Amino acid sequence: MSSPPLTRPVKPIDRTLALYTIDEACAYLISLPSRVAAMHAWECAANLALKVRENPTNTMVEEFTRQLELALFVTDRLDLTVGHTKISVLLERAREQAS
Repeated sequence: MSSPPLTRPVKPIDRTLALYTIDEACAYLISLPSRVAAMHAWECAANLALKVRENPTNTMVEEFTRQLELALFVTDRLDLTVGHTKISVLLERAREQAS
Protein backbone atom coordinates (compact mmCIF):
# COMPACT_ATOMS: atom_id res chain seq x y z
CA MET A 1 0.00 0.00 0.00
CA SER A 2 1.42 3.38 -0.95
CA SER A 3 1.84 6.15 1.55
CA PRO A 4 -0.66 9.03 1.44
CA PRO A 5 0.81 12.24 0.03
CA LEU A 6 1.36 15.35 2.11
CA THR A 7 -0.94 18.21 1.13
CA ARG A 8 2.05 19.96 -0.49
CA PRO A 9 5.74 19.15 -0.92
CA VAL A 10 7.87 20.20 2.04
CA LYS A 11 11.61 20.55 1.46
CA PRO A 12 14.14 20.46 4.28
CA ILE A 13 17.35 22.34 3.49
CA ASP A 14 19.44 19.25 4.20
CA ARG A 15 17.76 17.12 1.51
CA THR A 16 18.09 17.16 -2.25
CA LEU A 17 14.43 16.32 -2.79
CA ALA A 18 11.28 17.52 -1.07
CA LEU A 19 9.20 15.27 1.17
CA TYR A 20 6.08 14.21 -0.71
CA THR A 21 4.51 11.45 1.40
CA ILE A 22 3.75 10.69 5.02
CA ASP A 23 6.27 7.82 4.95
CA GLU A 24 9.01 10.13 3.65
CA ALA A 25 8.20 12.67 6.36
CA CYS A 26 8.25 9.98 9.06
CA ALA A 27 11.62 8.71 7.84
CA TYR A 28 12.92 12.28 8.04
CA LEU A 29 11.57 12.63 11.59
CA ILE A 30 13.33 9.44 12.66
CA SER A 31 16.62 10.66 11.19
CA LEU A 32 16.70 13.90 13.22
CA PRO A 33 19.42 14.32 15.84
CA SER A 34 17.98 13.75 19.33
CA ARG A 35 18.57 17.38 20.38
CA VAL A 36 16.41 18.54 17.45
CA ALA A 37 13.78 15.82 17.84
CA ALA A 38 13.33 16.81 21.49
CA MET A 39 12.21 20.34 20.55
CA HIS A 40 8.52 21.08 21.11
CA ALA A 41 7.69 21.66 17.43
CA TRP A 42 9.22 18.30 16.46
CA GLU A 43 7.52 16.48 19.32
CA CYS A 44 4.20 17.86 18.06
CA ALA A 45 5.07 16.71 14.54
CA ALA A 46 5.95 13.21 15.81
CA ASN A 47 2.65 12.94 17.71
CA LEU A 48 0.72 14.01 14.62
CA ALA A 49 2.71 11.54 12.51
CA LEU A 50 1.45 8.69 14.69
CA LYS A 51 -2.13 9.93 14.40
CA VAL A 52 -2.04 10.51 10.65
CA ARG A 53 -0.59 7.05 10.01
CA GLU A 54 -3.55 5.55 11.89
CA ASN A 55 -6.18 7.82 10.35
CA PRO A 56 -4.98 9.58 7.17
CA THR A 57 -7.99 11.84 6.60
CA ASN A 58 -7.51 15.00 4.54
CA THR A 59 -7.80 17.07 7.71
CA MET A 60 -5.17 15.03 9.56
CA VAL A 61 -2.80 15.08 6.59
CA GLU A 62 -3.14 18.88 6.34
CA GLU A 63 -2.54 19.28 10.09
CA PHE A 64 0.55 17.06 9.91
CA THR A 65 1.89 18.86 6.82
CA ARG A 66 1.43 22.23 8.54
CA GLN A 67 3.21 21.04 11.70
CA LEU A 68 6.05 19.50 9.70
CA GLU A 69 6.50 22.75 7.82
CA LEU A 70 6.38 24.73 11.08
CA ALA A 71 8.92 22.47 12.80
CA LEU A 72 11.29 22.86 9.85
CA PHE A 73 10.77 26.63 9.88
CA VAL A 74 11.38 27.21 13.60
CA THR A 75 14.54 25.07 13.52
CA ASP A 76 15.95 26.79 10.41
CA ARG A 77 15.55 23.64 8.29
CA LEU A 78 12.85 24.73 5.81
CA ASP A 79 13.99 25.41 2.27
CA LEU A 80 12.18 28.66 1.53
CA THR A 81 12.86 28.43 -2.21
CA VAL A 82 10.32 25.61 -2.68
CA GLY A 83 6.53 26.05 -2.68
CA HIS A 84 5.35 26.45 0.89
CA THR A 85 3.08 28.46 3.13
CA LYS A 86 3.81 32.19 3.29
CA ILE A 87 6.42 33.19 5.86
CA SER A 88 3.94 35.47 7.62
CA VAL A 89 1.64 32.48 8.21
CA LEU A 90 4.54 30.40 9.51
CA LEU A 91 5.56 33.19 11.89
CA GLU A 92 2.01 33.41 13.23
CA ARG A 93 1.85 29.64 13.77
CA ALA A 94 5.22 29.75 15.55
CA ARG A 95 3.94 32.47 17.87
CA GLU A 96 0.77 30.52 18.61
CA GLN A 97 2.66 27.33 19.41
CA ALA A 98 5.14 29.17 21.63
CA SER A 99 2.39 30.60 23.83
